[in-house]
Amino acid sequence: MLSWALSTEIAGALFDAQLVVLMWLSAIARCDMDGCREARTMVLEKVQAACEAGLPIAAGGTAGNVVGLYRGIMRANMDRLSASAGMPVGS
Repeated sequence: MLSWALSTEIAGALFDAQLVVLMWLSAIARCDMDGCREARTMVLEKVQAACEAGLPIAAGGTAGNVVGLYRGIMRANMDRLSASAGMPVGS
């Protein structure tokens, strides 16, 4: 059974993920070089994040460790995407 704290972290991560997808699609929809560059960056980041997520599990980490790792990655994505779109996003 999931703990309350882990459940809220997962819910927050899901919300963050939806916001990143919205911002990412907006960047691609502009059809300029920034959108193309962003598409490549996001694909590379997904592969890197998947590899990094395996490390805590292999080292005996918890699901909370992996969720925390992904939330940090998503926050960095939100910061980068909001800076390129000129709209600040609070952390």
